Amino acid sequence: MKRWLLTLLALCSLPAFATGPAQPPTADEQVMAAFWARMESSADPRMQALAMVAPFEAMGGPADLPARIDRWEAGEPDADAVVLLAALSCGHAAASRLRALCDRRDLLRRWKQADASNAWPWLIEAHRAQQVEDAAALQAALEGIGRSQRIEDGYRIALATLREALASDSGFTTMAPAQRAVTTFGIALAIAVPALQGVTDLCPPTPTEQAQIAERAAICQHLGRLLFDTPQTSMLQAQLGAQVARDYAEDDAARAQANEQLAALRSLGSALAADPLLSPGGDDPKATPEGLDQYLQWVIAEGEVAAMLGWLKRGRAGA
Repeated sequence: MKRWLLTLLALCSLPAFATGPAQPPTADEQVMAAFWARMESSADPRMQALAMVAPFEAMGGPADLPARIDRWEAGEPDADAVVLLAALSCGHAAASRLRALCDRRDLLRRWKQADASNAWPWLIEAHRAQQVEDAAALQAALEGIGRSQRIEDGYRIALATLREALASDSGFTTMAPAQRAVTTFGIALAIAVPALQGVTDLCPPTPTEQAQIAERAAICQHLGRLLFDTPQTSMLQAQLGAQVARDYAEDDAARAQANEQLAALRSLGSALAADPLLSPGGDDPKATPEGLDQYLQWVIAEGEVAAMLGWLKRGRAGA
């Protein structure tokens, strides 16, 4: 089995977070435990934030979470650190410890303050309000979405922080950059909050009544455009945006345009999946020294869809 895959598997069985009978740690678990320990002791609030949330829900999380969040606050976290911790905690279910962390530290409000043009924290707030049937809070959150000019979760900040941490950690410095990139993507996906459920709850793909379409049409059209047009969104978010724009289109021409956008995104995804330079563990030797880490850097800098387009354009130019 490839080393990067063993490392990812170790993420799911980290002894420091396990609640069952203690088992002797494997070599890979020791490497990952040392990595999280370094993140916990870091002076960087972004790395402290990641150490607080990953892994968490499945394993119960760190017992000293209150002390860790106090230390995080004492470090005067900047906007990126606030957005990162908010993005990885505020979208969880109401009964979870991470959601409690978000609410006790007022992270959702601080996220909106740190990134005033971003619709994502407003989306989380709207989803919360809809779940508890708070009409006034829902209306306020929908108005916040309507004023927003872009939408982005904390995924790129998580990727950037993880890439930086892995590149400087003693347990990973001998690992090839592409293998570290695989680990970076794997950890980021493992801790991501499935907040897209909030989009489908607010703008269901098959509205049950014409009144529902009329009531939400304007906000869903706006949300769909934000998801599709914000360069920093992911491929999944962009596809969802095209679907929402199609389902709530004001006329047939807009619906046809959304269908074309959705087809183009799917074609882009298929083309990238076929690129051997981005296939971890493949036979192409160029995949390790160049492919995946360069792609990761582009995702961090530009967003996933822009990185995919840039990657394929570069490939065609070099063909």
